[in-house]
Formats: sequence, structure tokens, C-alpha cells
Amino acid sequence: MDIKVLFKDDQSEVAGLFTSVFASSEGEEEGKLIGNLASELSSNIDNEQIICFGAYEMKHLLVLFSLLAFGLMSPSWFICSPQLQWALNIKVKALGRH
Repeated sequence: MDIKVLFKDDQSEVAGLFTSVFASSEGEEEGKLIGNLASELSSNIDNEQIICFGAYEMKHLLVLFSLLAFGLMSPSWFICSPQLQWALNIKVKALGRH
């Protein structure tokens, strides 16, 4: 699995990740809604205040991890894409084969 810093031009890939995950688990409408939210949030990636990391397996974005804060006085939160557990399961299964 490759880890890399994501940039503003990765916005459509980030949106696609959230759209596909939520569409498969919650339905197409929910997938579009969450995908649009992810697209808006990732359009603000500046790699200073908003830094995102992506985990890739075979050139496909599987996991997104980012610091998320709303305003100067708000607490900071971390956002992690919902495929984290799925990606970890794949890695664990792969390790078990060796």
C-alpha cells in the first residue's frame, strides 16, 4: 500500500471514493450527497491548514485521512474515509498468505 499527500487536483478522486462507498452501503442518493460534501471539503486542500493523505493499492485510492477544523476557535477533528477497515482487512489477508 502506498501513502501519499493529496492535493487540490485530487478532488475528483476523493469525491469518487466517498460517492462509491456510500452509494454501495446507503444507496445512490446518499452516495451523491456525501460525494458532493467530500468534493467541497477537498476543494479547500492547501497542504498548510488542510492536509490530506491517501492510501493507494494498485493505483486506487482506498483510504483518506485528514485534519478537519471549522474556524479558528473550533476543536480540530480528523476525518477518515469509511473504507479504512476494508483496506486493513485486505492487508491482513495478504499478510496471512505469506
